[in-house]
Amino acid sequence: MDDEIVWTPELEIELFHSMQGHKPVGVSRHFQMVHIHDKLSRATNRTFTITQIWDHLKSMYNLDELNDLESNPFPMDQKDFCLPEDYGCELDNDDKVAPALKSGSIPPSPILPESPGTGRRKRTRTLSSNPSPASPATASGKRRRVDRNA
Repeated sequence: MDDEIVWTPELEIELFHSMQGHKPVGVSRHFQMVHIHDKLSRATNRTFTITQIWDHLKSMYNLDELNDLESNPFPMDQKDFCLPEDYGCELDNDDKVAPALKSGSIPPSPILPESPGTGRRKRTRTLSSNPSPASPATASGKRRRVDRNA
């Protein structure tokens, strides 16, 4: 396929029709371009690459500026973070320890165990010496399912 496409007025009109409802700017510009590419290829019965369409649109528009003007649906406001005062967030130097941490006034987390022996234990399967008839043990020590309808 030839890398250079001659963009005739008819082909540009088809491009604009394909762009109807799909703006190739903003957060979803690449997804929108896939739709534009698909519509343009179907309408003209020609094979295009997405790069060829991007290049032509960049020759007509300043897409970087349009991209910057597009509102971001996911605003990223940055704020300085500080723990509440009762945790002693105010530190003068990096080598000092927060007063609440030094005094031990912060309660232990309920998620973490207080000592190594209080954590969860791994659950293991054990075979009883008297397996039930509903789930007999096989010679390999594994249980097998019994069909109760038989």
